Amino acid sequence: MVIVPRVLGPLTAIPAEVAGALRVLPRLLSQIEAIADATRSLPRMEADIARVADDTVALKALSEHMASVAEATAPLLASLDRLDENVGSLHEALSPIGRIADRLPGRKGS
Repeated sequence: MVIVPRVLGPLTAIPAEVAGALRVLPRLLSQIEAIADATRSLPRMEADIARVADDTVALKALSEHMASVAEATAPLLASLDRLDENVGSLHEALSPIGRIADRLPGRKGS
């Protein structure tokens, strides 16, 4: 039988729960260090999120601007359609004249 000095008294018998908790401490320390490493990037991420928020505000303004551009160009598109029709008609009308001009003396191929 082991003789325990009287000074230690009840401290010589550490409860199993305390011993189990002490065994977990190294793993907890490792996990806390991993959390600390992961949270070091939070200030940079916060700044990035703020820039994205600023960009989304700019996107709203850009969207409104693009709507006014689309509104302003709508009449141009209609004019381009009419111009295309007119050029097509002009091409058809000038085609016979072009064939006659190709037969005139002094033209290549005549």
